[in-house]
Amino acid sequence: MFGGVTEWMQLYRCPLRPLGGREDDCRVICLDESDSRLALCKRYFRNIEIRNGMSSVCWSDLLLRRVRFVSFPSKRDLKTREDRLKRLVAKFLLLGVGKILAMRNFQEVLFFIRGKRILFASTEPVKDLYQYHNRAFDCYVLKDEISLLRPLPAFLICRLRKSIVLDDECGVTVFTNTPNEWIIRAYRVCHPNKRIILRFHDRLERISAQSKTKDRVLTLVNRLRRDGVIDSVESYSRRDAEALGASYRPNAVDPDRLADIQNDFRQCLCFFRGAPGEGTRIDHRITAIETLRNLLLRAYPGSDRWLETDIVPVGADWLAYPLYLRTAVQSEIAVDLYRVDPEEGFSFRLPEALWLGKKVVTDRTNVLKESFYDESRFFILGRDDPKRFPEFLATKFKPLSSEQLLQFDATHCWSE
Repeated sequence: MFGGVTEWMQLYRCPLRPLGGREDDCRVICLDESDSRLALCKRYFRNIEIRNGMSSVCWSDLLLRRVRFVSFPSKRDLKTREDRLKRLVAKFLLLGVGKILAMRNFQEVLFFIRGKRILFASTEPVKDLYQYHNRAFDCYVLKDEISLLRPLPAFLICRLRKSIVLDDECGVTVFTNTPNEWIIRAYRVCHPNKRIILRFHDRLERISAQSKTKDRVLTLVNRLRRDGVIDSVESYSRRDAEALGASYRPNAVDPDRLADIQNDFRQCLCFFRGAPGEGTRIDHRITAIETLRNLLLRAYPGSDRWLETDIVPVGADWLAYPLYLRTAVQSEIAVDLYRVDPEEGFSFRLPEALWLGKKVVTDRTNVLKESFYDESRFFILGRDDPKRFPEFLATKFKPLSSEQLLQFDATHCWSE
């Protein structure tokens, strides 16, 4: 029950000794394969079991504390009174791995990960995406920690044990979508010569959902900048970059990796795969896809069979990025739909399409403001005249200049 305190004390006494303890011998139970914590747990715990619901966990394992849980299921997902009681007992006995997971992740991030170019992402899929296109960087998962109580002790340990944990190597470290300042402050103490960049690849409204307000995120960033903790801030959204007083850097791809998988085989005419949209009662992505389907049918009866789409929540069925990309290159036209806000920054689908030389069907009206926009390349759902769609399909598009493509070249990111 006091494992958290014990490990903090262990971390203070010997910060460079990998944390270990009684939890290493416990069975760690995951009740949902789509749990965002699962990949990180596999990094630190060796005995993980996938179970189907609380009913599969016996009372003796709970009461004797022989198991831990990756996450506790929500009450609404529990159908029986016994399952709800098991959940209550498990929480009372502190059988979650959240605290231990955070400490082990903090120790690795602050003390063990070294290198000239480091990038931290909050989830495994995002880490894999950055790693695919930023081969010069070593990318890792930094647990998305909102609570002050967990990063603050890590910061204090860094200050008190600075002589032991200090890394004076120069280099660049990029923190992506990190809303908690104390882990960044702790990192600055341990790595004083690193150039630290804070990057946002989501709208600030989404990042601030757990931090109460967007203004709180703006205040946090200004405080880190004022205190010299971070060297620069950037956002993939022009609007957010302006609000932050930050640099605008859109999502970018590695053109060489795309060239390696480019081919002339076409599996479909239009392709979209992504997570459900957010912010509306009816998924606007589904609505946009139906609009596109009707446009295809009106242009060429029966051509909707050439439209391949899949809206899948992030989870066990989520396709690994390299596999997704190999399917995407086999379409003639890329479909890029906003997820939360029409003014959000561009997803990776757009730079993929531009570098692969594809036309784009989108519902993002903000492309109109960009230098790379040309109506021969883009068809904007909900704005462009449906009568223009057959012409859009048949017309060749104007090629982009190397200068226009440069901002979407990941090999130039954070090299300046």
